[in-house]
Amino acid sequence: MKPLLPPSPTNDPENSNLYYPVTVVERPARHFIARGMDASPLLTGTGLTVADLDVEEGHVASWQEFAFVRNLLRMCGDPLVSLEAGSCYRLGCFGVMGLGVATANTLWEGLVFLFNHLALSFTQFQVEVRTPDSDWIHIGFKPLTPLGDLQAYFLQRDIACTVGMVRDLAASQRIDTVMRLHTQRQDRIWRDAVQRTLKMDIHANRESDGDEIRLYRPALALPLALANPLQHRVLQQQCFAMLHQRRLRYRQCQTRVWQLLAAQHALPSMETVARELAVSPRTPRRKLAEEGTHFQALLDQFRQSQARQLLLTSSEPVEQLAARLGYSEASTFVHAFKRWTGKTPGQFRRRER
Repeated sequence: MKPLLPPSPTNDPENSNLYYPVTVVERPARHFIARGMDASPLLTGTGLTVADLDVEEGHVASWQEFAFVRNLLRMCGDPLVSLEAGSCYRLGCFGVMGLGVATANTLWEGLVFLFNHLALSFTQFQVEVRTPDSDWIHIGFKPLTPLGDLQAYFLQRDIACTVGMVRDLAASQRIDTVMRLHTQRQDRIWRDAVQRTLKMDIHANRESDGDEIRLYRPALALPLALANPLQHRVLQQQCFAMLHQRRLRYRQCQTRVWQLLAAQHALPSMETVARELAVSPRTPRRKLAEEGTHFQALLDQFRQSQARQLLLTSSEPVEQLAARLGYSEASTFVHAFKRWTGKTPGQFRRRER
């Protein structure tokens, strides 16, 4: 069985040392301060000042962004403020990657460039592309890591950001001729907020769980105004180099530990991992902390990916799967799996097979 690679770059963004461009906080902060919010409580607990938002090429840690988001939600008292926050971002916020998107030949090539380089952005999601019919391409959003009570905020923010970028790229087209937003939600307040903020109609999503953006295939051939094949190739090379450096920085120890987990017949302890690496247990513990994670988080991550594969590819009873994954009680495994996916192992197996 081929194990999945661990999601990049960390398992707990709220407590990680992963860094993003300061624009992830600067754009919405500027917007809401201009609307009359007090900057001091908005930035409380972030370690940032208004002056820090002006630092060219500055960066903020993931935990600082989470602190800012919690302050924003508390001060607004409206979870749908995420749509307004997401509308603050444009391609220019994404530096080299944003230029790479804008200089592609067509709208679809630009979006593919974006999806392939999402690790250079500040998103907490991976994009899942499905093509179940001939007219529409379905774009879903799957969390890279558990986001807890902030998942709805980040999902709505990223949907709003994506809509804004597509609107910029397809400036000559009406947005509803290029893309649609599909949802299973019946919440009228949410639907009204989307229509008011994003100026889009909402369509029912009967084919999959969650919210989806759907792109109209014929419109994706639209030539982009800034298309420049030579510059696009140069920017693609720069983005590739940036991704490579990012992986080297954040995943060296994580990937090695993940490989050891996959190679063992029984899931090892930190001491076993350290012995395999010929170092003291303190060394991998320190290196994982520098990468914004810890051994138990990687172990849970590994168990989750293996559990998904085993449920889809074997007919073993849940009790046997629990034992294979190092759980002493099947009920503990069932509880953990439901926390990861929102479904019991049995529900997941029946639905996904």
